[in-house]
Amino acid sequence: MPFQPGVSGNPGGRRTEKLFYNALQRAVRQDETDQEHSPTKQGTRLRQAAEALLNAAASGEAWAISLLAQRLDGNPAQPITDADGESLPIQMVATAEALRLALRKPDVPDVPAQM
Repeated sequence: MPFQPGVSGNPGGRRTEKLFYNALQRAVRQDETDQEHSPTKQGTRLRQAAEALLNAAASGEAWAISLLAQRLDGNPAQPITDADGESLPIQMVATAEALRLALRKPDVPDVPAQM
């Protein structure tokens, strides 16, 4: 089926529901509820998992150090480069200019910017 302008190839868009995140949230809430009914348990499983991650990082496990850094500081910025590894400048363009560049058509009329 050929591309049709104005028709989305992904009509539902990106899934906004995060299944793993939601399942993990339910498990954490259930674990906390279980802890309230059994106060003799030392900490929750989530706390134990966090401590295991910290222990692995402290013992020099590269994957654990990387995971902690990503979770605490976020992913490092990725440079935009060409095939030779040279940095590419980022240039802001108006909507009409972007359309002209993308479509390679010089006759696209200017479109008022929408804010």
